[in-house]
Amino acid sequence: MELSRRRLVAAAGATAVGGVVVGNALWDSDVLCPEPTAPTWDTTGTDAAGSGFPHGYWGPPVVDDDAVYVTRGYGIVAGGSGSVARVDRETAAVEWVVEREPAGVGMPAVADDVVYQPTGRNELLALAASDGDVRWRVDADGYDYDSGESFALDQPVPTDVGVVVQAFEGATASGFDGEHAVAGVDATDGTVRWTHSLPARARVVGVGDGDVVAVSEDGSVGRLDGRTGDAEWRLSLAAGVTDAARTVDDGVVTVLLDGHVLGGIDAEAGELAWRERIAPERVEGLDEDDPSVRSVAVADDLALAATAGGDVVAVDRGSGEERFRYDAGAPVLAADANATGGVAGALDARGFAHVLDLADGARTARLATAEENYGDTCGHRVREDFLPRWFLTLRDGSAYVASHGVRRYDLP
Repeated sequence: MELSRRRLVAAAGATAVGGVVVGNALWDSDVLCPEPTAPTWDTTGTDAAGSGFPHGYWGPPVVDDDAVYVTRGYGIVAGGSGSVARVDRETAAVEWVVEREPAGVGMPAVADDVVYQPTGRNELLALAASDGDVRWRVDADGYDYDSGESFALDQPVPTDVGVVVQAFEGATASGFDGEHAVAGVDATDGTVRWTHSLPARARVVGVGDGDVVAVSEDGSVGRLDGRTGDAEWRLSLAAGVTDAARTVDDGVVTVLLDGHVLGGIDAEAGELAWRERIAPERVEGLDEDDPSVRSVAVADDLALAATAGGDVVAVDRGSGEERFRYDAGAPVLAADANATGGVAGALDARGFAHVLDLADGARTARLATAEENYGDTCGHRVREDFLPRWFLTLRDGSAYVASHGVRRYDLP
């Protein structure tokens, strides 16, 4: 038996009866809370945890053919430390760890046996996937230990023309022009082939043919030639861009506008093909600057959004038409999908990973990733005013959860 969040909230204020407590409680800890799901493996206590931050600040797990790349100190731009570790996909044996200090690391990208790792020190490192040796390093300079205003944290884009494209902030190195810039770096030796100045901080998305689309936070969008950095088209969205899906299918770049509206950009024509409001502009309890949509992902012909209101929303990538909406019962922090397996997933703030049928959003399984129940709540206690940054990656029948450490769970 399960009680939805909506049913319990509707009964808020009632006296606890039979052990069921309303309000913050979602299930009774003795009667209805499920047992924690045993992970296939867990990086907690291993060398992958590194040193530094006690809570890790774990980043999105990046899954390759036979390894998972685990980052700690994710998103840290001033002080502290960070690391990237390669762990065996089957056993979680730590094969190597590369640490950076001060500051942390961003999300790595893997291509042709090289791991491209951005850092909070405004660097891009090329690491040998086999042993973690540094093949080359780009230092955009401008790093200040205390200010945290210069960094390179967004996932790099390796293109098929021998260039890796990376976004940098506050770069002062020779050849960089402007506070916000993207650079095309020679994948062989780390030579900066070109830089392109942008009006605001940006995320870069690969769109094929060696090109990338740079999506800036102020709503400026441009398609850049990966060989030269020249702009092929420019677009103004007249809205702030909060996020962009890292994967592009059928030439559509999925973006999150003003924290609650999904949009689809035609990467060939340079036009906003559709926009669809999928969540309220504000969610009660969230800080004013926090978006109501926490993450976006794409798979096959769908775009997925994880909302702080507790929904997972899937829309058609070609039209923006809603396909399904799933109520997770608590704020959803991350969503992902795997078209090959026909599954979507969502990780909520209690630590439940919901496994959904990608066709219709029906739930097929639920994993309890929290090791214990906290107070009168199943799993982690939910604080709408302080939602954590957790991540979920689905790949080949497994879910990789980054919260308090990184764990792998095999899907039922």
